[in-house]
Amino acid sequence: MEKSNEKNFYKATSKDWFNFVIMSLIGIFMFFIPITLGGNSTIPLDHIVSAVRNNFPVFSKYYALVVIILGALYPFCEPLPLNKKQYLEGASLTILRQPNC
Repeated sequence: MEKSNEKNFYKATSKDWFNFVIMSLIGIFMFFIPITLGGNSTIPLDHIVSAVRNNFPVFSKYYALVVIILGALYPFCEPLPLNKKQYLEGASLTILRQPNC
């Protein structure tokens, strides 16, 4: 992306617009357009998830476990703040954060 005269704004190039349009079309297809495979009519993402769950049942359980663990560790993998006080504040808030139940 090219910088424009204004601060913190970028001028989108034709490549940026092309990528935006292609990715949007893929998203629309994957999430909004139902297709029929094997007698089931549903969105492509559901077909993919069902295929993985049916063909690799053990893998899906471990995959879910890995995603949960990575989600729990992600807040600690962010770039460190400039000083130790900010790091300790952020770490303690992450540990003490209560889920909204």
